[in-house]
Amino acid sequence: ADPTSTSTSTSTAADLGVAPAPPPEAPAPPEARPSAGPGSIAAARGAIQSTRAAGPAVSRSNALAEADAAVDRNDADDDADALSSAELLARELGAQVIEEIRHP
Repeated sequence: ADPTSTSTSTSTAADLGVAPAPPPEAPAPPEARPSAGPGSIAAARGAIQSTRAAGPAVSRSNALAEADAAVDRNDADDDADALSSAELLARELGAQVIEEIRHP
C-alpha cells in the first residue's frame, strides 16, 4: 500500500483478520438496600415537624360559614393584596419555604 495514498476505505475487523470485540455485558442488577430498622424509623418520625397547631377541633363548615358571612368586598382593612403568596401562606398556615426555584 502506498503511504501517500488518499483513498479512504473502511476496513472491518473481519477484513483485517481480527476477531470482533465481544458485546458489552449487561449491567448487574442493583443490590437490594437493607430495610430500615425500628430505631431509624422512630428517629425519622421524631424529626417530622408538626404541621398543625394543637387546639380544639373546629367544624370547618361552621367556621367557613361564619367567615363568609362577615366578608365585605369594600373592607378597607383587607390587606390580602399587601402580602406575597409565600408570606400569606406562612401567616395563615404556618408554611415554610423549603426551596425556591425561579423559572425564566
